[in-house]
Amino acid sequence: MDNPMNDSAVAETSTASTETTNTETTPSAAETTATTEAASPETGETASTSDYADFQLPEGVAMDEQLFGEFTKTAKDIGLSQDQAQSLVSMGAQLSQKIMNQAMSDQAARVTAWADETRNDKEIGGEKLQENLATAKKAMDAFGSDELIAVLDSTGLGNHPAIIKAFVKAGKAMSEDTLMPGGARVPTAQTSLAQKLYPNMNP
Repeated sequence: MDNPMNDSAVAETSTASTETTNTETTPSAAETTATTEAASPETGETASTSDYADFQLPEGVAMDEQLFGEFTKTAKDIGLSQDQAQSLVSMGAQLSQKIMNQAMSDQAARVTAWADETRNDKEIGGEKLQENLATAKKAMDAFGSDELIAVLDSTGLGNHPAIIKAFVKAGKAMSEDTLMPGGARVPTAQTSLAQKLYPNMNP
């Protein structure tokens, strides 16, 4: 005769097996949510997969639309929250400003060094500096233009000794070209360097 306890045990085992199977194969709502949203490792806040709000930039900093588009996509891919993404944007802007300020500082120091080199140059500096600058200005007035002056001013190259030497030589050539052998002078309008280079220029 079969033992009724065995039938009961089999039934209980079957029921438990079914419940175990259902528990293992059916994810909970919390687990499903966890697979679609990423939690912030610092704050525990859930990172939204929707579009980010406009990022705040320091005053005077322009937004590069292409760069920000790439950043936004990457930020979404790794699950950054709005606050986390904004923090990275702010850090990037600060770094950019620091690099720009350093570049401007370096350029200012470079221009100052050029001016010092000109003052101390053995050929055009020292006691002859003012005289040579006047000669260089003569050539600049003859051959220069507003565009050239703007370039020299904006880049600081107007302080570079090589540039000044070139204009000094041009200025001296203009003066020397008005002399004939023996020291006799001829009309400037006929023999000036400017007229030779630009024959259509009014005397």
